[in-house]
Amino acid sequence: FLGSSTYPVKTIFSYNGFDKSPPFIDSSSANSLFLVLTIVRSDTGETAFPGGMVDSNETVFETRNRELAEELSINGGDLSNPLYEKIVFTGYVDDPRNTDNAWMETTVVHTHLSYQTIENMAISPGDDAQDFKWVDVAEDTISNFYANHGLSLLIALNLLLKSELSFMDDTMRIKTRRIIDLFGFILTNEKYGI
Repeated sequence: FLGSSTYPVKTIFSYNGFDKSPPFIDSSSANSLFLVLTIVRSDTGETAFPGGMVDSNETVFETRNRELAEELSINGGDLSNPLYEKIVFTGYVDDPRNTDNAWMETTVVHTHLSYQTIENMAISPGDDAQDFKWVDVAEDTISNFYANHGLSLLIALNLLLKSELSFMDDTMRIKTRRIIDLFGFILTNEKYGI
């Protein structure tokens, strides 16, 4: 045994930016493909998805709920009726905290919420989050995430694209495909299912 791993859980929240924008988002975001909830990390100032380490005897979803409460004051009840929810990745991730003897493995959960749910959520930064923001899913967004979080988002988008969900109309599918195609060179590894 040459090392050990830590086991964080990351959460990707999204909703259709086509519908409406929450009051705290620029009206220019109203025609976005998707918006994702991110934090600004207190330690590095970088944009990342909320999440953290699994405590003993916790499930992935219990960890997700606890970390969202700690980092963003999100009530677990706000997550009870997602339009879509899926574990999109589990395994090793490239992370700046990795060493030769210790590394990060993660589980990524994608939760897609309705505008009504988002509108009623009381979100405020706490714990490891210096701030939070909803960001457009776009080329520069994906390129500017902490560690491998952009790759996690691409994996989530690809799985969403493959789904037969009613909120994914043709326009959304075309725009999602364009984003994935822009980063296709990153996603050629078979383990990501792209």
